[in-house]
Amino acid sequence: MHCACACTADEIGFEPVTVESLRADKMFVKLVKKQQKELELLNKMHVKERSVLQKQQCTVMDKMVSGQEKEKLQVEKVTEKTGKKKR
Repeated sequence: MHCACACTADEIGFEPVTVESLRADKMFVKLVKKQQKELELLNKMHVKERSVLQKQQCTVMDKMVSGQEKEKLQVEKVTEKTGKKKR
């Protein structure tokens, strides 16, 4: 009994493995690795920039809060003085 669908590799659609196809695969792997490395570098840069921005924003907020507290103390002092003068 011999199979009626005896097909060769060319008829199925498989390409023979050649040195060029292996080189192309090697180049593809190399490009993928390079892309992954660049992505990791971009992620590190993003994290660093984010932390710097967050630190700047915290500094600005701390200055605003301390400035507001100073103004509040000044207003309280002024109101105490005006309250004492009225008596």
